[in-house]
Amino acid sequence: MELKFAEYIVALDEERNITRAAAKLNISQSALSNFLLKHEKENDMKLFVRYRNTLIPTEKGQRYISALRQMCTLKSYAYQRIRTYCGQVNDEIRIGVTPSQGMNYLTDSYAAFVKSYPSTKLNIVEDYSANLKIRLLDNVIDMFFGAMSATEYQSEQWFNYRVLPIRLVAVMHRYFAADLVRTERGRGYSSITCEQLQGMPIILHGEKTSMRVAQDEFFIKERFTPVIIAEANNSHMIKGLVKRGLGVGFLPEHDVELREMEDAVCFHLDSLPFIYRGIAVRKGYELSRSEEYLANLLWSYEVKKGETYAAAAD
Repeated sequence: MELKFAEYIVALDEERNITRAAAKLNISQSALSNFLLKHEKENDMKLFVRYRNTLIPTEKGQRYISALRQMCTLKSYAYQRIRTYCGQVNDEIRIGVTPSQGMNYLTDSYAAFVKSYPSTKLNIVEDYSANLKIRLLDNVIDMFFGAMSATEYQSEQWFNYRVLPIRLVAVMHRYFAADLVRTERGRGYSSITCEQLQGMPIILHGEKTSMRVAQDEFFIKERFTPVIIAEANNSHMIKGLVKRGLGVGFLPEHDVELREMEDAVCFHLDSLPFIYRGIAVRKGYELSRSEEYLANLLWSYEVKKGETYAAAAD
């Protein structure tokens, strides 16, 4: 099966920009632009909306692109299995990723990675950030992609190959927000004080997670005692509880997508800390070329998500 059309659309989704996607595919910008227009017309489906220089997938486009990405990944996987049977795999990368965001990025990066490094095997450890840090220090993995609190970000036990500070926001169902005083502030979010959360039911991340460490540091600084009604190990679970009106959660700002949180309201608190998401490597370990390439692929998805969020929030 000819999958070049799928590779073109997946590249557009990965780069979110026609110029960058064309350079990645080694074709002209006009050729790629004409291909996209023709493909959308032939399939009677709008895949992207254009905002300034950014391509943002439509709802139908997301589902379609997801299917095409799976096709590309299966193709790359098949080729790698053939090379394995022929005894051509001679390198290994030991990497840890979180079950949600990290694993999604790794899956999306797989086809591009195998294309450039067909003889390299990925040894993947999927776990939450707290456990990945332990595995890194125990020499089970050589690098991990996950979250870090401000304290962990400054750790002397590993170095941060790539890192991005992301602000936390308070997220709650609309009926909790009905009586809060709103002062308009950047990104369309209102600003509230910690005192205004007093007595509200709070949903926190699980103990020892980087998100929880950051939240606990915030509560101590503000001398605030939260009324904890639930704990969850990942942001996806917390978003689900917030959407059902069970309480107030604290989430990374660009993880809160408005289309999936239609009954929720986000607020900035001046004292809420940043969480750091990035790629950490054990101190003294030198990345190989293939490891650097994989790390940069993963990082490109984190950066693009932030850029797309910023464009959509303008």
